[in-house]
Formats: sequence, C-alpha cells, structure tokens
Amino acid sequence: MSSELTPPQGTALDFDALALMHLDGVLDPVGHEDFSRQIANDPFKAMRLAAIAQQHAALGELGRTSMAPTIRPASSVSTRAHRRAARGRRTRTIPAWGMTAAALLAVGIAIGALALAWSPATPDVLLVTQGSVIRENKAGRMRVSNGAVPLHPGDRLLVTGSSSARITTSQGDRLDLTSGTQLSWASNGAAVNLLAGSFTADITPRTSDAPFRVRTPKADLTVLGTRFTVQADEALSLLAVDHGRVRLTNRDDARQVEVAAHHLTVTTGAGELTTAVGKIPPMAVTGLTGDYFDNTDFTNWRMRRVDETIDFDWGDRGPDQRVGFESFSVRWRGWLVPAHSGACTFTILMDDGVRLWLDGRLVLDEWHLSEKLEFSTTVTLEAGRAYAVRLDYYQEPRDAVIRWYWANSEHAKQPMPTSWLRPLEWTPPTR
Repeated sequence: MSSELTPPQGTALDFDALALMHLDGVLDPVGHEDFSRQIANDPFKAMRLAAIAQQHAALGELGRTSMAPTIRPASSVSTRAHRRAARGRRTRTIPAWGMTAAALLAVGIAIGALALAWSPATPDVLLVTQGSVIRENKAGRMRVSNGAVPLHPGDRLLVTGSSSARITTSQGDRLDLTSGTQLSWASNGAAVNLLAGSFTADITPRTSDAPFRVRTPKADLTVLGTRFTVQADEALSLLAVDHGRVRLTNRDDARQVEVAAHHLTVTTGAGELTTAVGKIPPMAVTGLTGDYFDNTDFTNWRMRRVDETIDFDWGDRGPDQRVGFESFSVRWRGWLVPAHSGACTFTILMDDGVRLWLDGRLVLDEWHLSEKLEFSTTVTLEAGRAYAVRLDYYQEPRDAVIRWYWANSEHAKQPMPTSWLRPLEWTPPTR
C-alpha cells in the first residue's frame, strides 16, 4: 500500500489541507477513512468541508490542477519517491462534474450530521391508562384523559379519582402511578419529586455519576437501575425493592440505608434506618391505612396494613409479633365519607391515649394513660363529602383496646361502618 501522500508519523496537517486532499482524491485509503470518520462525528467540520468544496469548485482549475498544498517529505522519504509523487500530482485530473458531486455530497453530509447532532431528544411521555390526570405547568392547567402527552421539566401531576397513569422516559424508564399520586417532574428522565401517593418504577441501568433520583418529603432515593415501589406523604416514606438496590437517605438527619431486593424500609423522621423482608400491601378499597410502630412516639416503624374498621381488643397479645404486645403506637390515616349529614357524635373506647383529626383540625385530644375509658366529640358532617382523617393511638403495658363508634339523632351508637372509610391511597372525586 502506497503511503507517499500520507503525512509521516508525527506530522500534523490542518483540517483545510486534509479537506483539499480529500476533494482531490489523493488521500490513501487509510487517510480517507480517517478523514471520513472526522466528518461523520463532527457536524462543524462537515460544514467547513462544504464551504471549502464550494470555494474549490469556483477557482476554475478543476480540470487542470489539484488544489492540494505541496507537502515537503520528511528526510526518511527518498528523493526518488518524492519525484514520483509530484509527477503523479501533475498528471492527475478530476472532471468538473466530480468536484460538483463532491461538493454536494459534503453539503449533504453536513446537513445530515447537524440534524443528528441538533435533533431534539425523544420526549418523556405521560400516558393516562385509566380516568384522568391533571397536569399543571407555566402554560396553565389541563386534564389529560385516556391519552398521551409530552412531559416536560417542571410539570406537576395529580392522578385523580380511581385513575392510573404511566410515565415513559427518553432513557427507557417506566413509572406506573397509582390513584391519588401527586408529583412534579424535576428533569427529563433523571428525577421526580413525589409529594404524595405512590408509584412503581422500572429504571434502566445508570452510572453512579448520573443516577435516577426520587425526592419525597422525608427521604431522597438514589437509583442506578432497578425495580421498586415508593409511597410517600408528609409524615412517612416507604420504599420496597423488587430487584437491584436503592439507597435511601433520611432528609431529617442524612442517615442512609441500602435496600436490597425483596426488602423494604420506612422513614418517618430522624433516627436509625433498618430494612426488613417484605413488600408493600396491595391497595384496598375501604378501611384506613395503619402504620404500626414498636414504640409510643411513632419513630420505630414496623409494618403497614389497611384495617377495615377501628374495632380492636388485643388484650395483652398486641396487634402483631413485629410490634410486640406493649409500648407500641398506631397511626391510621385515610378518608371519612359519611352517609349522613348533620351533627355526629364520635366515641372512642381506648386504653391508653388517642387523638383524632378531621381535615387537619384536632377534634379529640386524650393523650394520656387511661383504663378502658370512653371519650366523645361532636362534629357536623356533610353526607358524601370526603374528610381527611388521622387517628393516633398509643399503648403502654397491659390491655390494648381501641374502638371507634358513631351516633346521631336518628342512630344509636354503633361501630364505625367500613363503608365510610377509605385508605390513604384513595383520592376523593372532584367536587
């Protein structure tokens, strides 16, 4: 293979000179391949080649001479070889149509390379699979129903009613959102801010310097590629990993824990983080979501379940072996949807302490040791309206009892109906 027109090792030709040699067809196969690779990978060099080709064709010397600059051979190249190379350059001609074609080809390469370099990335997409999702951004609010729309950084989403939706990202990730989920999309395919609700995610493999991130009110998650489910609200974040690993950082004290496949963890605030074997229970239709803690100040979380009604007499056994039989606490949350309007009396039989909130208003506060006593409060309700409910309970040694009753002017005291209660994940219909 001849190398007479290839720069000797260590000699650098500038791009314009190489471009002229390329247009004259005097680069050897190796040099031609290297130059073509430069053009394909650099749109600006492709544009420069197009400009040089146009100037080259306009000089009027297309049939008489080459525009390639004279290259002084290194001392290692023989004088005889130099004369042979020069003679080859003097006798070689390139027709005008060939140069025009080369110029057009160069322009085409430039346009194609620029199109590849500057074409917008595949957008992240919100697909509503059931019901509707409210999307809000700088342009305003819109309701998306059973369809797909592009998702942009800063978009805020609310999955309404019994709806469900899916986010697919430009990097191939998939997030399945449940009813009641509220989140903001922080940046394309890289981060999400989960305000409330839950989603299950399949994240494609990432590098450690560019992970997928999830932020909740209580935790930051760092994901390098795995399948997991996260639930969150203002008081608690729960993470369950199906495969792979996810790092959870407590936002209150920066403590961290690595959650492996088939394990879960919960953070409610500052404190030691632990993992346990388990998965998030499936969403229920009625009842209240109960988080159970192995102490009385709601910091040592042990399990979550949906209780159809609040009517328990655990005696000295406790609700579950993971919690124990004394010095535990339970926080039930969800929604109360009464079937009757007007004044309603709530009565709670308990041992030891209890607090009840409706729509964030504390309506019953008996946070003290007691011996199976009843405490009552009267509130005014509207039938069919959804009230956010929170019921806190703690138990010290001996009997563990809590029962919630209701009554009004037409109905005697009776246990709270299951049909009035909805779990935390449920979303009230838009009124």
